[in-house]
Amino acid sequence: MDTACIDHERTKSLRPEGYAMVGWPGRSSVSTGLHRLVFCEAHGLTLEDIAGRVVRHTCDNPRCINPLHLLIGTRADNNRDRAERGRSAKVVPSRQRLTDAQCLEIQVRYDPTRIGTKAPNGVVQLARDYGVDPNVIYKVLRGTYPK
Repeated sequence: MDTACIDHERTKSLRPEGYAMVGWPGRSSVSTGLHRLVFCEAHGLTLEDIAGRVVRHTCDNPRCINPLHLLIGTRADNNRDRAERGRSAKVVPSRQRLTDAQCLEIQVRYDPTRIGTKAPNGVVQLARDYGVDPNVIYKVLRGTYPK
């Protein structure tokens, strides 16, 4: 049994995360993820059978279409997978606790005149520098962190 990832090898019709999108069979102007279609074909299901469910990758590779790597689940299952595997930008970095000294550094470094994702001392860059979610930086700046 081959457990290696199978790359969909597509360069067009990709979501930013790398998932290949294909036409929904029998429906014009509707698309779905190729991995969803592969899962259905492997399990004798239709896309309607899995409506409202997500197809999760056990390999964490959005380009993979190996049916052995695909599981059906809920959004909650998928979110839990992401958090447990350290892939969730909104959950895992926020687990890091800032020290009082780091909070003071953030307040000193923050430049409210610098906005945008590339501002050297803006919220987004500070969050990257300290390995936390931007919401943590906002709490530090408001003086409500930690609570």
